Amino acid sequence: DFIFPLFCIGCEKEGIILCTKCQATISVLGVFVPLEGSSSLDDHVALGLFEENNLLGKLIYAYKYNFVIDVLKNFEFLIQNFLKENKKYFEGVDCIVPVPLHKRRFAERGFNQAEEIARLLSRELNIEMQNILVREKATKQQAKLHKQERIKNIKDAFILKSGIDVKNKNIIVVDD
Repeated sequence: DFIFPLFCIGCEKEGIILCTKCQATISVLGVFVPLEGSSSLDDHVALGLFEENNLLGKLIYAYKYNFVIDVLKNFEFLIQNFLKENKKYFEGVDCIVPVPLHKRRFAERGFNQAEEIARLLSRELNIEMQNILVREKATKQQAKLHKQERIKNIKDAFILKSGIDVKNKNIIVVDD
């Protein structure tokens, strides 16, 4: 902490990545987007509105690219607040599945941020988390791509582990 002190990403208060005052300003009303077209997913739900320069965006960036593990405490608080109003959307869910990282990206980071967030959600909802997907293909970072490029980028990137039956299962797929 002396050599690399943390500063609040909202107000620059020293000693914490996001102070409680700034954390309270993050809206977690959720972003609910029904998916259309050829997707196998029924819905897309986000904890909050992501923009690169809003506090939620900065928090995700600090966690994902600067490896600030302390951010998980903030995500836990935000998930708990989100679920106070939205827990009903997760009734009847069979399992929670994190989006896997390619083994090279995992080696670079040392952790899978989606898995850590899925673990928090799993604990809060008391629904089992299962690592049933494998990332077969290394892909470009999605954040830098447009919608059509994202779709092409992840085509055939994931496979279901052998012996796993997901027929008639309600699954939450978690990504950051």
